[in-house]
Amino acid sequence: MRRSLLACVKRGQASEFLASLTPAMTEALLADWPVWARREQLPPDGDWTTWLILGGRGAGKTRAGAEWVRGMALGIAPFAASP
Repeated sequence: MRRSLLACVKRGQASEFLASLTPAMTEALLADWPVWARREQLPPDGDWTTWLILGGRGAGKTRAGAEWVRGMALGIAPFAASP
């Protein structure tokens, strides 16, 4: 699931949507970092070798880095390296 899918849920119907999910779907949604991350917490597009995350305390730098490493290890887009 992606943010675009969640955006299709009409205002006031989020509870119904979430209740319609199976436990496995709910778990997958909660673990889907690109859905919950802010734009600046996702890796930049393109061919890069250095990614600087500059932010203050509580900006999500550690979480962004940890999720990037996790995504690379599991081969999850947008983190998976291109072949």
